[in-house]
Amino acid sequence: MARFEFLGRFSRNRGALIGAGLILLVALTAVLAPLFFPTDPLRIVGAPELWPGEDPDFPLGTDSLGRDILARFCEGARISLAVGSLVAVVGAVIGGGVGPANARDQLNRAGDPRGLMLLLGSEAYAHPGGLQAAVAATVAAL
Repeated sequence: MARFEFLGRFSRNRGALIGAGLILLVALTAVLAPLFFPTDPLRIVGAPELWPGEDPDFPLGTDSLGRDILARFCEGARISLAVGSLVAVVGAVIGGGVGPANARDQLNRAGDPRGLMLLLGSEAYAHPGGLQAAVAATVAAL
């Protein structure tokens, strides 16, 4: 029931929907970029300094060396997604190791074995599938 309540509140929040749409757009751009631009984005493909709209083959134009700006934008999205996913995974691994270790130390000092079940339950509740999703996004982006 709480899940549907969250979805209802999320769908009424315009800022959240815009943010989710932008993240989805960047993720789709990063994942589908190799299909649209199979060659190296640093390769010179056209005349230098084409303005957007001058040539239909280059919708965003070319830079001063003649490289396609749209292809470079898509490659930048792939790199950004990979770095962001890697940071999330490293943070989850470090936080998932340090947090329980600290809690275990605190439980050992207190001498309450029932606290261990509370610790394990809270860890499972806090990270149900986030780590798996972050790993999958990193592998897909590479």
